[in-house]
Amino acid sequence: ALPICKYEIKDTWVIGNNGNQAGVNGVCLVKNNFFAATDEGLKQTDINQSNPSNFTNWKTISGSGGLPVGPIQDVLSVNDQLVVLKNDSVLIQKGITWQLLYYNNTANITALNIAAGKIVAGERTTTGIARVIQLNTNGQIEKTFSQDRKSTRLNSSHSSVSRMPSSA
Repeated sequence: ALPICKYEIKDTWVIGNNGNQAGVNGVCLVKNNFFAATDEGLKQTDINQSNPSNFTNWKTISGSGGLPVGPIQDVLSVNDQLVVLKNDSVLIQKGITWQLLYYNNTANITALNIAAGKIVAGERTTTGIARVIQLNTNGQIEKTFSQDRKSTRLNSSHSSVSRMPSSA
């Protein structure tokens, strides 16, 4: 916990496998669990755990329920549902299984966030064209925001098109 006004760190949690340090890319709280997007995968511990700094109290979730093993770039919560960014795929937890929510084979996802109960993702193509999309929890694109390359005007469009291939 980081009391901003005191500029001090109260605890350090080393949650990597075998007590090693692992890169943590995002953390969120859903119901009574902390979730951490790490370079080793998605990890979970109970909020009431007496010693969350002990790596043995963290369970790796990646590799189960359809969530592939390997690094997770971010983890967020929308309406008490977990959403993760894994490579260029956004996945959502439905019950105990994970489903592909969004993938775009023409752009890389550069950022993921939650705003007003919607999933917001930043994308950039290899040619440098960027846009921000707003998704609902069914993976449908509700809004697209893009910028003309020749101006600073922001363009907005609404869409109900979903880009969901069969695998992540």
